[in-house]
Amino acid sequence: MPATLLTFAGFAGSWYWMLDLASHFRLQYAVVLAAITAALFLTNRWKLGTVCAIALILNLAVIIPLYWPLKQTLPIRQSASNETTHGIYPDTSTTLTLLFFNVNSANTNYDTVAQYLMESNADIIVVSETNDAWARALKRGLPTSVVVAEQIREDNFGMMMIVSPFLRLKHRWESAQTLEMVAGLQTPAIEAQLNWPEHAPPPPPASPTSPTSPSTSSASSASSTSSTSSSDVQASTTSTTPAATATSLTPIRLLAIHTLPPVRPNYAFLRDQQMQAAADWIHENDTPAIIIGDFNATPWSSAFRNMLERGSLQNSQVGYGIAGTWPAHGGPLGMIPIDHCLHTSHWTVLDRRLGPNLGSDHRPLFIQLALRPTE
Repeated sequence: MPATLLTFAGFAGSWYWMLDLASHFRLQYAVVLAAITAALFLTNRWKLGTVCAIALILNLAVIIPLYWPLKQTLPIRQSASNETTHGIYPDTSTTLTLLFFNVNSANTNYDTVAQYLMESNADIIVVSETNDAWARALKRGLPTSVVVAEQIREDNFGMMMIVSPFLRLKHRWESAQTLEMVAGLQTPAIEAQLNWPEHAPPPPPASPTSPTSPSTSSASSASSTSSTSSSDVQASTTSTTPAATATSLTPIRLLAIHTLPPVRPNYAFLRDQQMQAAADWIHENDTPAIIIGDFNATPWSSAFRNMLERGSLQNSQVGYGIAGTWPAHGGPLGMIPIDHCLHTSHWTVLDRRLGPNLGSDHRPLFIQLALRPTE
């Protein structure tokens, strides 16, 4: 049975790159094997049925941990201005909301995507595959936000990091810059540093009200490769919130990546190197850190598992299920999770959800986190 053979092959992904490709479809194998196993046992073909049952159990053994302990996503609510808010409650001074979206450079739904990003109310938005058309459309569609770092390219490896008005009002932005995770590879990543409240209790679940609307400020333009410092971002507003001054702040780091797709041997090798470099980036210092992006790897890939172990990282996906992000048109059984948010143990995940199909081959990934109280 092909599903049985591919199940076993996927566990040998560290030996050969094509075997690792077989690791990405655990859910699909489990569905097929469940049907085949039942049919074999019903027809008294016990030996073959037992082999398929073992393969089914192996797939379930790596799928079920993503659902346990089960976590519930926060309800999507409408604000007073009729804008959709994704799990954001009134007291957001100690929560960090991130949105990552690989828009697909060939996608032309510029206005729809910009509208979705604006209504997400995310503190930090990372967009990959941004070419010149996408850069212009997002700056036009998000006029109150600031592009703190970008590298615009006409291939599939452009990237932008956008800071919302909420973040500028709440906390001190330090810096953001593009960098290469692997020397000479010329596929950009974005590194950001900022300060965040040290104590982060979960927001109250009862009687939510809509968040305060941000003040309007001008969009900040950036060149093809650019960075923005705290003075640049803070200059656009003179307001502060009580939470930003009443709570002690701690430095945090964020890394956004887009790895090469493992469609050939050298690409698979370089993807693994990018993921290893990202894991090593975590250990540059002991501050709370987050890595978000298009990893081109599922949680069952040997490269992904090695990255978690090497960086002592936690997968935000745990408790929220498989949540496939690619291909966006694949449906619940056709999509696989290759867009991720990993974090150090300093963080707790309050909410994690996927956005709708917006014309890209990926779906947006929305994350809400808070720093754990220090002991």
